[in-house]
Order: sequence, then C-alpha cells, then structure tokens
Amino acid sequence: MIAVENEIAVAAPPAKVWRILTDFPGYKTWHPFIRLTGEAKAGAEIDYEYTSDLRTGRKRHSPGKITRLERNVAFEWAMGIRHFFEQVERYELAPHPLGTRLHHRVEFRGMVGFLFRGRPSRASHARMCKADDALRTLLAGKKPSPAKPPARNGRKQRR
Repeated sequence: MIAVENEIAVAAPPAKVWRILTDFPGYKTWHPFIRLTGEAKAGAEIDYEYTSDLRTGRKRHSPGKITRLERNVAFEWAMGIRHFFEQVERYELAPHPLGTRLHHRVEFRGMVGFLFRGRPSRASHARMCKADDALRTLLAGKKPSPAKPPARNGRKQRR
C-alpha cells in the first residue's frame, strides 16, 4: 500500500466542513480534480469522475462505494478493483482551535504499488494540497482558483 496525506486547519466548524464534503453536486464549485455523483450514505454506490491529465482535461470515470461515513468525523470512499488497483480516499475531521483539523489521505492498494515503486509521486501530493487549499479557500468565503498542472521536480511542465 502507498499513501499520500495532507493535514490542514480550516476556520470553520466540523459541521460546516462536513456539509461541503458530503454535498456532491457542490464539488464542481471547489474541487479542481474530482466530481462525485450519488448519495452520501454509508454503503452507497457512487460515480467517481477525475481529471486524469491536467494538460488535456481528460476525464475518467470509475464506480465507487462509500466505505465510511461518520457525521462530522469521517468520510471515505473506495474505487477500483480490489487487490489489483484500489484507491481509498478519506477525510477525517477533528475540532481545532481555529475550527477544524482536516486530515486527507489517499491510499493506493494492490499491485499498483509496483507502478509507484513503493512511494507516492510528488504530483499526487501536489494535487491533494491543491484540492485541500481550494476547500480551505471556499470555507473562508472566497472563490477557489481553477486547477493548473503541478510542476514536475520543481520545474514547469513543457506544453
């Protein structure tokens, strides 16, 4: 298993963060890379749409399932083929002096670990940070900026 994680503090109570995370139609207003379709209910089947190539904007779909849903505490879904390639994405919320501590984690399970050679890519972490920053911006009452390709190895990508 390979994991990418990020943690931020946001100036909003857990209940407000929770409402945004479980409002699937609202993802288009803040999340630069993914869209979720379905019902935010434990065990529910969802459609996971993600931008696989930031340069072309190419979208991919995968069926998923909500695997954990604890109001104001944790939201998790899984997609892919178990033991071959499975992606599990999780948000955990906890009270923080500023409002909420948000822990965001994506696990890549199965044989896909060989593709990453046992460690996550910088681009995966950069995308996660971009999404978390967009959520924090929305919670601050501002409009998140559109997605841009992350730099590779500290350099701009060629176009």
